[in-house]
Amino acid sequence: MSRTSSTPSALSTKLDAYQRELISTAIRENGNDIPAAAKELGVSASDLVRRAVRLNLLKVETTYMASVPTPVTETTTTDTE
Repeated sequence: MSRTSSTPSALSTKLDAYQRELISTAIRENGNDIPAAAKELGVSASDLVRRAVRLNLLKVETTYMASVPTPVTETTTTDTE
């Protein structure tokens, strides 16, 4: 039996939360080094970025030459002294 609903199931929601925690911890503990975090989790760097973007942990900023993943929680501060 196939379930076609636009609302996520309780299992899907819990799996997303678990993945979000694992991925954010690995990225943070590896100093935002995506390849190192991916290696720790046993996935490719591109898979880690794809999952992190889907879970709103990373945003991908497209520049002239490349796409650069950056943490969503990262804030930029400037000194105005």
